[in-house]
Amino acid sequence: MGKALSSKCKIAICCGVAIVVVLAVAIPVGILVVAPKLGQHAVDVLQLHIHNSSFYGIESEGIPTNGTMDLNMTMTSPFFIGAIMHDTVIHLTAYNSQGGNPDDGMWTNGPMGNFTMPKKTITQGDNGVNLTNMTVWFNTSKAADSSMRSFYWLLDAVSGTHMQSLILTATPTITALGLINIKTTFHKEMNCNCIKDSTWCFHPVKEVYPPGNGTLPNSTSVPTLASANSTKLVVGDVLDATFTIFCEPIGGANVSNATAWVDGIYVPPMPTWSDVVSFFTA
Repeated sequence: MGKALSSKCKIAICCGVAIVVVLAVAIPVGILVVAPKLGQHAVDVLQLHIHNSSFYGIESEGIPTNGTMDLNMTMTSPFFIGAIMHDTVIHLTAYNSQGGNPDDGMWTNGPMGNFTMPKKTITQGDNGVNLTNMTVWFNTSKAADSSMRSFYWLLDAVSGTHMQSLILTATPTITALGLINIKTTFHKEMNCNCIKDSTWCFHPVKEVYPPGNGTLPNSTSVPTLASANSTKLVVGDVLDATFTIFCEPIGGANVSNATAWVDGIYVPPMPTWSDVVSFFTA
């Protein structure tokens, strides 16, 4: 006959079984409950810095349905866990606090178009993104300013006198720790300006819209294709021009002065003596 287990051994075995059962329940629950929250937080704290977004190959007659874009940007993540962001459709929405200027045939706030962002591994710190020859599909619905909102917004952001805002949204799936797929929501608000000395960048130093709801001042009217000196039509009725903008997160760097940017880096002007006096006497 074998020796009976002592009461201490029985307690130890029972405790061990209990721990295994608890872990068997806790680990899946942790993955299902905690992981999605961490994944969404990682997307929420991700910052975009668009150094150069160039649009070209836009149809010059009728309603532009699409264009081509080269994109150079940095995705900065302070999150300590890396993840893979899978291919996702990013939607572009025109926005400013004044709501556009429909009275002058200008654009109004609303969806402009979309493009597909290819898969990208995001790690802590700066993650460079350099994409070329990407198709941007414009919003051609009649409600989108007679199908021209995207084109009008782009021309206004480039040649207008005011800085323009842009909202990027998506529902990307990210893979964390190499095995957990998490569905997230992506919402980034940007301020944009043209790049100095680029096509139609007539006002590299732009004003900032005051808060409120109304219409834009008449000074922001967009040049028509017929009147723009730099417009040339080529075979296939494609606009022979490249429009370039750069954008930074709202609340971050001031992008209203395009002349203060060098290779995507903001270079603040040196303070003058009057600035120093004002600082100490204010």
